[in-house]
Amino acid sequence: MNRPPKKKKTHQDGLVEDPRFSREELENAAPQQPKAEGDDRNLVEIDDAFAEADIEDRAWLYWQRNKGTIIAAIVIAILGVVGVNTWKLMQDNQTAALQEEYSQSLGDAEKLQSFGAANSDTTLGGIALLKTADDKYAAGDYQAAIGFYQQSLTPLKDTIIVGRASLGQGMAQIKAGQIDAGKVTLTKLIESTSVLTAIRAEAALEVAQLELAAGNRDAAKALLERVTQMEDITFWKSMAEGLIRSEKLGSTESQASPSL
Repeated sequence: MNRPPKKKKTHQDGLVEDPRFSREELENAAPQQPKAEGDDRNLVEIDDAFAEADIEDRAWLYWQRNKGTIIAAIVIAILGVVGVNTWKLMQDNQTAALQEEYSQSLGDAEKLQSFGAANSDTTLGGIALLKTADDKYAAGDYQAAIGFYQQSLTPLKDTIIVGRASLGQGMAQIKAGQIDAGKVTLTKLIESTSVLTAIRAEAALEVAQLELAAGNRDAAKALLERVTQMEDITFWKSMAEGLIRSEKLGSTESQASPSL
């Protein structure tokens, strides 16, 4: 009785069993099944891929990753430079215009006074106010001079002539009959080491003569001797020495006046 030939058995994963090959050989020889979507276990990190890359490839990789940040930084830097240069140019133009306006106001008391009032937050405005105060002082309008000297102090506070404004203020106060106030203003100048020595010497001479007028000879002499010890003020030193030698301290009238 003939039996039908037996069918070859198949492996559970679809491999045909063949007596010529082992089961493991057949499994290794079978085509790999495609990975399911989303399976990235075999992906290689880009840094690993470029581990052996040359400097140009590394630079390209860095640029690709950071170009947004790099471009933004460059734009910010350029805008910063442009902004600073534009600001400097504007400042220079404003200064030139201010100087021109100041020059045009010289010789006209009203224009100079208006310029000083309108630009009282600038050094040139302070100089205009000081010049206006000097003009008022020279004209004998001491009360008005006091006000303009006072106004000039703030814009001139960081300049070498701020002491000159204080001296004028003190002298105007004395001329206006405000003796005590003038003495206080000038005494502050005498004690200040931040102003010119000549300003301090002139203030000391004026206060010394106020002391003489009040009969305070010792105080006057002390101030005059202090002036003689100051350096680089030949004119004021010679005045102080002359007063001391003359022994006319009690009858000496006020001779010092601001250098207007």
